[in-house]
Amino acid sequence: MVVCTKLVQWLAIAAFFMELWYGLVVGWFPINISPQLYQVLLPMPLYAIMLLGCYSLIAVGYQLMTFSDCPEAADEIKQEIQMAKRDLASKGFKF
Repeated sequence: MVVCTKLVQWLAIAAFFMELWYGLVVGWFPINISPQLYQVLLPMPLYAIMLLGCYSLIAVGYQLMTFSDCPEAADEIKQEIQMAKRDLASKGFKF
């Protein structure tokens, strides 16, 4: 059984498109590309990296905006902090 993680899937897709781009740039395929299309084709990997960066920023921003608060967890952490302060105070630590 072969396990194909999301990373492997994304890398395979990226490798396919990079191979296709490289083949078009160096002329492996017998098609005639106009100079205008060639000028658009050359920086395509840079555009893809910039697009990935924009998507990542938007995804992180969206996750931060929709992050749900957990009041129970906040109360639990506050209680643990108070317990730690009492424990340290009993050992002679002064706040």
